[in-house]
Amino acid sequence: MDDDRVERPGVAARWSSRGNTYRCGDEQSSCLLRRRSVAASRTHQRPASDRLARVGVATGHFRSNDPKGPASDDDVWGGLLLSIALTFIIVRLYVENVVSIAVILFWTAVLVLLITTVVFLVLWWRRVFDGNGTFWALVITVPFAAVGSIVSYWLLEPPLQGVLEPAKAALTADGIGALAPYLIPLILQLLGALASFILLIGSVSFCAANVAAALIESRAWGARWLWRFVFWSGRWTTGRGVIVAFVVLAILAAFSASGLAAEWIANLQDSVRGTPPT
Repeated sequence: MDDDRVERPGVAARWSSRGNTYRCGDEQSSCLLRRRSVAASRTHQRPASDRLARVGVATGHFRSNDPKGPASDDDVWGGLLLSIALTFIIVRLYVENVVSIAVILFWTAVLVLLITTVVFLVLWWRRVFDGNGTFWALVITVPFAAVGSIVSYWLLEPPLQGVLEPAKAALTADGIGALAPYLIPLILQLLGALASFILLIGSVSFCAANVAAALIESRAWGARWLWRFVFWSGRWTTGRGVIVAFVVLAILAAFSASGLAAEWIANLQDSVRGTPPT
């Protein structure tokens, strides 16, 4: 939505609580009515949120000056063994808590849908809602929430390579070492759950950052601390290409959690071994 400006005789401008207009109260100054888009509001707030990061980089808080020596063979093998042990532990925790993970993921998806609805209502109320790229970027968070809810179901009942129940039985009967035959499908499912969580949290941050930027520009209540903090928290989702990254995460989550990735890897292994796929 383009900026529309109208000069009015009057006073110092004060933003209206309803609509994208300024109220005039002083008789000795002029009032500039201005309509802002969400994209413009977001662009205006990004430089202000960069100050803390620039100060940290300038003072060297984010850099380490400790010298690094060459890695020995013992360090390499020790790191490899530690990685394998951590992988088994993480997979075991996932198998034992997959139901809780699926429930949390589902309600996070519901939360994304609710937040998206609230953002639409707030921006419509403030009349700073443009109909271009930002509109469609906010709309696309709705299917992201759908992806999260579907992934939460696939964690328990994947359409392909469903190994959760055999893995639970093996873990109960023989301990953590019995998870070895099921590592690849379980790791891929865990990757799908992680990608879905990042996608949903990113969607929430994206919606919150956009509505906070609009409220800051409209000088809403709490603009000096509350909305600036909200925008700063979700600023990482306001850069270019973030929607493309979200789409990639959605595809990765569905591809991994559905068992399709594990099925593809299993077929590839069968073709290398020369055995027909099962």
